[in-house]
Amino acid sequence: VSEVRDEYNALNPAVALMSQNASNAWKTAGMSANQYMEQATSFSAALINSLGGDTVKAAQQTDVAMRAMSDNVNTFGSNMQDVQNAFQGFSRQNYTMLDNLKLGYAGTKEGMQQLINDANAYAAANGMAANLSINSFSDIVTAIDLVQQKQGIAGTTAREGATTIEGSINEVKGAWENLLAGIGSPDADI
Repeated sequence: VSEVRDEYNALNPAVALMSQNASNAWKTAGMSANQYMEQATSFSAALINSLGGDTVKAAQQTDVAMRAMSDNVNTFGSNMQDVQNAFQGFSRQNYTMLDNLKLGYAGTKEGMQQLINDANAYAAANGMAANLSINSFSDIVTAIDLVQQKQGIAGTTAREGATTIEGSINEVKGAWENLLAGIGSPDADI
């Protein structure tokens, strides 16, 4: 079974990347692999579409989105479902829940455009490409990540897990859920 899985992953690098990111989600996003995959699949098709079918890049952007969501929740104490709903809305060009992210932008198309503009300015000031568009869900994910970097929000989940008791407990919870799921799988690396 593990040989077939390895061969499948070799033929499908996007699947392998998603699997790897999900298995590390306990320390990068403070959640179990199952939680990561449930949330990631809710908008992965929109990312694939916005990236012209590039599934590997979509898997990479999915991880950016998952970390951004988790960092946002950890920073502001938001409800994860509200943040996830906002991202799902963005994938359909619905910006009414942008204010759920508590980043200081109105839940309107104009608010999202301002976030995109601010992300482009931040990227340009830091020597990065600065051509993000409101018309691409992938660009919106990148813009949110950049704005959260600018505001010192990006990476809070990983930092919290390494430096606080609550963060460490959340990491243990995610790892424990992964262990329980792995016990039921004959090819899990326990």
